[in-house]
Order: sequence, then structure tokens, then C-alpha cells
Amino acid sequence: MSGAMRERPWATSGEDATSTTVDPMDERSFPARPSGPGRKASRAANDGSGSVPPGHPPARRFRWPVLAGLVLLLAGCATATSPSPGPSTGVTGAGSSAALGSPTPTGSPGPPLAVPAHGAYLGAWVHPVTAGKSRRSFAVEAAHLPALTAQLGHPLALVHVFSSFKLPAPVAAVENLERQGSTPVVDWGCGGDLHAIVSGAEDRAITAYLGALTNTHHPLLLRWCWEMNIAASHPQITSPREFVAAWRHLAGDLHKSRATNISLVWCPALTGRNPAPYFPGRAYVDWIGIDGYDRSGTATFTSLFAGFARQWGSLGKPLMVAETGAQAASQVAYLQSIGTGAPALPQYRAVMYFDAKGPEGNWILTEGGLAALRHLANGPWFQPT
Repeated sequence: MSGAMRERPWATSGEDATSTTVDPMDERSFPARPSGPGRKASRAANDGSGSVPPGHPPARRFRWPVLAGLVLLLAGCATATSPSPGPSTGVTGAGSSAALGSPTPTGSPGPPLAVPAHGAYLGAWVHPVTAGKSRRSFAVEAAHLPALTAQLGHPLALVHVFSSFKLPAPVAAVENLERQGSTPVVDWGCGGDLHAIVSGAEDRAITAYLGALTNTHHPLLLRWCWEMNIAASHPQITSPREFVAAWRHLAGDLHKSRATNISLVWCPALTGRNPAPYFPGRAYVDWIGIDGYDRSGTATFTSLFAGFARQWGSLGKPLMVAETGAQAASQVAYLQSIGTGAPALPQYRAVMYFDAKGPEGNWILTEGGLAALRHLANGPWFQPT
């Protein structure tokens, strides 16, 4: 969760701004990515059998005559490794150039995380540390996850992994969570200069990062530059137009890497500027997320998130509450409201609790809150099918 002071609320607890016009911009040429059968199918597809996962085209085979093939090989060796062009987006720099030196994908990455037909995934950021400033370290989370898993009775479906834009991909954390039975939600920082992304200057780093995550062969969600509509938190975002261009460029790099196991999550904050101008278009996102907290002590899941569902739930993309929480006094009541409110808002196919201390409140689970979360985790709605 961003720690900056919130700006002009476009949505308050109870209601979202209803005058926003959502422009899905879905008539672009960015190819639709296949929907996969999910975690179980992903494991089956990567068990070494060599079978092609459902929805994945077979590898292209070039049947050239031998002599012509030799001629072309000799004459075209200088361009044989040129990348295929990215999607035509109509935005300068979007998907325009591929990086060099990225990891070579090894085998099929597998399918993306399946979207539940019924119910929702339950997840969390697990960092219940009150002393000092949270560095969002996975080592801290890894130390606390086993105890939480034991208390819940089974692993969380989704777990956050925060990652700086300039650091290598958190492959060890991703593989750690997969071994424990959870799907990672990799929260990737924005980077210091969006223009460098748009221009292609960061393509080498982006493609290396995506390649490393692709080679884990596990489904995961990638939430890049979340809460982009809180201007004070993101001075590198000079305008919504620049953010959209950067997002589309990154999506183009993702498409070129054929990272079918990675699903992109676009995630504004419930408070801040109107997020609609920051939306890159339906063809460029897989999930639509939202971050929102019970800061008043009286909010419910419905009062916080029903308005956002009305605005964004008609685009044909699954919604997720990527961060939410309540402080000690209202925590039990708020978590209980998720149990009643989430089934009434089936557009939300994932809900993630922020079990950590933030700059605007302490959302760490109390004993009562943990019991309420355990009740949620074992309730029928959070047993997705």
C-alpha cells in the first residue's frame, strides 16, 4: 500500500464517482491471451510429458526446400534472430522494440491462473511486524507464512511478493510459494522513469525480468505500478497518457516473451485521482484490481467496493481486491462483512488482506481478526471452482 497522503478522493466509502466514463479501448490489435485451466492444469502441462497445453498453438514448423533453405540461411543469418514486431497500439513506443540478452524460455511456460467460475481466491500480504519501517521483505513473510497456514488449515490461494523495478525477478520467492501451494502476486515497482520504458531504453531489464518469471513455469499475477492514480506516491508518472504508453509497452514486451503463465493486473487505489484516464485498455490487462481500506472503522466490503464493481465489472475482466484491511477495533466486523459482501459482488474473483502495519494504519491481524480470516478461508465462497 502506498504511504503517501491521499489526494482528491474519486471514491469514498459507500460510493464511487458515478460520472466516470470507462473507455475500454478494446478494439486494438493486441492479441487476446489464452485462458488457462489453472494451477492443476499448469502442473500437468509442465510435468515433462511435452504435451501442448490447451489453447496453445503448436510450434511453427518451416518446410523450406533444402537448397532454398541453405541460401536463405546464409543470406539472412544477420536477421535470423530479429524479434517479431509487437502489437500495433497506436501509442508511440508501445511494443516497439525487444530487449537483448533476456533469458531464453525453457519449454512451455504453462497456462495462466484460471479465473474461478464460482467463488473467489483468498490471499494476503503477511508481514505482521510492528517494530521499525516495513521493507516488504519476503524473508519476513516466509518466516510467518507457515504459522498462518497452520492456523488457517491450508495455504492461502494468493500471496503478495513485493519487488523493486531495478532488482532481479524474485524467482526464489515465487518458487517458495509454489512449493507451499500458493500462487504469487508479484508487485513490481514502477521504476524511476516511465519515459525510459516508453522509449525502449528499459527493454533489456524488462525482458530479463519477465523471462525469469516465465521460466518458473508457474502461474502468477503481475501487478506493475499499482495505485498509479495517487500522484504524490508516483512522481515519475508525469501524466496518465505517459502511464498508458508505458503500460502498453510493457504489455508488448510480455506478449513477445510468450509468457503465458503471467497475468497482468492493473490496480488503482480506491482513493486518489479518477483512475479511468490511467486505464490502458481492455486488451492490455488480464485482471482489474483495486486497493481500499476501512479507515473510518465503519466501512464494509460492500460500502467500499460495490461502486467500483459497477464501474469496472462490465469489461469482461475479473476484478480483485488486491489490498484491503481494517484496524483492531473494527477488524472482526470488517472481515465478517467480506464473508457476506463478497458473494453478493461476484465480479471480485480474488480478495487479499494486508496483514501489515502501514503508514496510515495498523492492519495487522489481531487474534479475533485471525479467527475471522480462518472462518473466511474455510467458507464456501473462498473454495473457488
